Amino acid sequence: MKANKVIAVIILIIGFSLLVPIHQYGPVVRLIYASFGLIGLIKLASVFFEPHKFKSTLGLALYLFSWPGVSSEGFRERQSSPPEDTGSRFLENWLSFLIGTMVLILSLYLGKGKSLGFNYLALISILFIVHMGLVDIWGDVLKLLGFAPNRMFDHPFLADSLKSFWSHRWNKAFVEMNKIFFVSSFKHKLNASILAFFIFLVSGVLHEIGISYAEGANYGFPLLYFLIQGLGFVLEKKVKLGRIGTLLIVLVPFALLFAPSFVNLYMGILADSFLGLIKRHDRAQWISIGLMIGGVLQSSVLIASIQVPGKLNWKEDLAKLSNFNRKVFWTYGGYIFSIIVFMAAISILMSFEEVYGFGFKAWLIFIILFWVARVGIDMFYYSHKDWPEGAEFVIGHICLTTLFSSLILLYSVILISIW
Repeated sequence: MKANKVIAVIILIIGFSLLVPIHQYGPVVRLIYASFGLIGLIKLASVFFEPHKFKSTLGLALYLFSWPGVSSEGFRERQSSPPEDTGSRFLENWLSFLIGTMVLILSLYLGKGKSLGFNYLALISILFIVHMGLVDIWGDVLKLLGFAPNRMFDHPFLADSLKSFWSHRWNKAFVEMNKIFFVSSFKHKLNASILAFFIFLVSGVLHEIGISYAEGANYGFPLLYFLIQGLGFVLEKKVKLGRIGTLLIVLVPFALLFAPSFVNLYMGILADSFLGLIKRHDRAQWISIGLMIGGVLQSSVLIASIQVPGKLNWKEDLAKLSNFNRKVFWTYGGYIFSIIVFMAAISILMSFEEVYGFGFKAWLIFIILFWVARVGIDMFYYSHKDWPEGAEFVIGHICLTTLFSSLILLYSVILISIW
């Protein structure tokens, strides 16, 4: 065994050995280490086990400390331009994140961590927030920086076989890990079916650590879940499952992977933290916090506005207008910029007041109508084909529209709460 592989094995031994002393800590600490800590050490080991030259120090840092995948492919060298698929699914991932967040908040608030049904709904919403949302959203950000991380999740509910689901569509971090540490070493030594079943066995053991170890109970259930998947994976070579059959095998034994006690424990902890945060402040304090947040968010719009002339090449386009029309354009632009400045400033100043009179409500209504008009113009007047091409404009457009809509929601909630 080469020296670099020996180092990789030592890293893994140390990482898994730390599970023993960490077990004395609470379930949250165990979950964090079993999830984030171990995956970080596995990635560090992979750097030595399958050494590749990193031409980008930033790429190495982003791979080790910010990306959930195990393969370093796409981080070794920084490209001068983003990959072609950058932003192609950003809206889909962004909506998954937003909807998942709303469902999570409602589940925690209504179930209060005491209802198994709401707790499972909260768990599923987290899968949509993180796995189907944030992971690929962050991937697009990294692509804008010139890197090309692999897609971790690819429409898993469209899988028509277990091979498609587990090898190509769901959590490719495990697929990458298996390729690096097991497939490359055993593919010529073991029968393909035996190797596949062995890989599911390894996945089961790792999920035992991430789930059963974290909870301190229900040992063997996650392993049994992955043994069922491995058996189905081998048997489907003779029997075609189709999409429905695949989803049934994946979802029916879901409670083996995430046992009710595990879900109740961690969703209960999350619900207690969430409800505790709500109760920490009274209505007046939350209104003050909301106004301050609204002021800060509107200030962030100004940051985007400052970049618009350069990004949209106004210098060249405005030169085509007459001198008078250019001045009219800049005048109206200056008025809009100034209005946003005033709305942001007044929102921050109002956050220090607790007198909700007519003037206060009038300002809230004005701010709401201003952003409603902005979103309405975007939806019904602008044409999508008129927007500049490029991933950064697609992502920027989605983020700005979300920001404007969030301001409408935020100030509407404040207005309703004081009416």
